[in-house]
Amino acid sequence: MISEMPTVGLVRVSMPSDADHEQAPEIAARPDSRPDRICEPRELKSTLARAIEKLLARYQRVAFLYDTNEMTMTEIG
Repeated sequence: MISEMPTVGLVRVSMPSDADHEQAPEIAARPDSRPDRICEPRELKSTLARAIEKLLARYQRVAFLYDTNEMTMTEIG
């Protein structure tokens, strides 16, 4: 049973309590299962999309060509 996340990247597992109340072991979480790592690409994509929408059309085009077609600024003109 996952009861708490004491540090980023670690999950604390607790067993049913016994009389000795030993501390539960810490198990390292896989990087791809961390909530922050799961949400980060979506948040970045959304933030970039909103920022690009605020640009003038010609600057949007430049950003698109530079990023997707891997063109240099000289090639874009």
